[in-house]
Amino acid sequence: VILNKDGLVIDANKTLCSMVQNERTTLLKKPFADLIESADVPIFHSRFKAFYKNPKNKMIELRLSQANGQSFYVAIEGNFVELYDNKREKFKSQLLLAVTDSTRRKLAEKREQHVKNTLRIIKKTNKLIVSERDTQKLIDKVCEIAASDLNYHNAWIALFDEVDQTIKMTASSGFNGRFVTMQQQLEQGQFPTCMRDILKQHTFRVIENPHKECPDCPLSANYEKCAGFTSRLEFDDKIYGILSVSVPEDFSRDNEAQELFVELTNDLAYGLYKIETETLLHRFKHVISTIPHPMSFLNKNYRYIAINDAYTEMYNTPQQNIVGFTPADFCGQSVFENEIKPSLDRCLNGEIVKYQVEVDFPTKGKRW
Repeated sequence: VILNKDGLVIDANKTLCSMVQNERTTLLKKPFADLIESADVPIFHSRFKAFYKNPKNKMIELRLSQANGQSFYVAIEGNFVELYDNKREKFKSQLLLAVTDSTRRKLAEKREQHVKNTLRIIKKTNKLIVSERDTQKLIDKVCEIAASDLNYHNAWIALFDEVDQTIKMTASSGFNGRFVTMQQQLEQGQFPTCMRDILKQHTFRVIENPHKECPDCPLSANYEKCAGFTSRLEFDDKIYGILSVSVPEDFSRDNEAQELFVELTNDLAYGLYKIETETLLHRFKHVISTIPHPMSFLNKNYRYIAINDAYTEMYNTPQQNIVGFTPADFCGQSVFENEIKPSLDRCLNGEIVKYQVEVDFPTKGKRW
């Protein structure tokens, strides 16, 4: 394409016309900026004057728009050439631009950056999981981290109570105050389609064009030219809720981008489980610490998660050397498998179980 000093198209070849899906006659004497994606027009205007004065060793990267509304990345380089002016019958120095489609390279660069950003979000989330003890603060910070560097344009979390089918708490970031309507609907039990699907059927879902596919969603306007990733927050067979983000549409079908997002939700689900478990353990420890009889709490994998002082005296072993282990580590695998585990399994299935067993204690010898 040949431009004058005002950025008007003097001439264009068939290749450029094909790239922008326009006829040559419609391009002539029109501003070249009309062919540029609106968001990138300021890039062109800010650089064109300097580019026109001396284009040597310079390049402008931006997006051009096609007649159908689709855009693509181009790299623009230029040089002044002597071209014959038929009207004036003499040669004239004019700016000739070479426009190269750089979409594949640009998307590869963006994808690499997207992966790096997602890994950074996962790393920051894992640090939060270690230190944060408050559920609301955890989900608030995760949303803030996810939407902070435009890797995900926005993010929202809804935590769900499986028992009474209600929303316990929400968090959001990147909506500039426009999440209020969604929050009100969630609190009234009106869940969007993606959330209903995630809670009942799929653990992960991609909505490639939420702006069109979900017109009734109060957030759909925030997803223009973006895809939606929604994943279930689930750990140890318990559903805590969902995490939903908007992602650049270029990565909506990218397997690695999807897998990393699911990894993020799995890590967050573990964090929610950890806070819940620590809260329960604190309550358990408080209860059993007031009881003089040996008492312990075990998880479904038969590992001790809390014990009282009387229990440590019985085995003559510090608490830290019992918690995390199983009864088999102290009474022997045979006694555990044959005399203890069957009763524990019945208990885990909902029964209140009473049984007696002979155990050889280090401090008291064999006792029933």
